[in-house]
Amino acid sequence: MRKYFCDSCGSEEDRIKSFSVPCHLFSLRDSVGYSDSKGNSVSGRMDNIDLCNKCLNVAYEAALKALGLPKEKGD
Repeated sequence: MRKYFCDSCGSEEDRIKSFSVPCHLFSLRDSVGYSDSKGNSVSGRMDNIDLCNKCLNVAYEAALKALGLPKEKGD
């Protein structure tokens, strides 16, 4: 039997979800060497973070809030 642990909160889970993020935002966040023509950092590689459902929802909610989504009805 396999044991799965959330990389964020450490809880033991029956199933775990993989959350992919660009490595320049996670494992290499202090050493970005590439940028696109608009000056945005890019890496071309992804890191996988194993998260429980609770922590995955927190991550998605934060991403949506940072992007101003969802928009209010009527916008």
